[in-house]
Amino acid sequence: MRTIHMSPRTRAVGRVGSRNLFGTLLQVWLERRRQRTMLARLDAHLLDDIGLSGEDVAREIAKPFWRP
Repeated sequence: MRTIHMSPRTRAVGRVGSRNLFGTLLQVWLERRRQRTMLARLDAHLLDDIGLSGEDVAREIAKPFWRP
């Protein structure tokens, strides 16, 4: 088995990339939560306009924020 040694600079770049990825993921999760909250507030008339049933909405808003 080979051991890979990383320079301090390489480790720092890896950490920045990880933070960037986490920040992006957090934004996606917050947006998904916001959209599901707004969807839950729509009345039956508006749901009908966009082609969704109450059952469709219930299924979507029951999902955890991390699940698409």
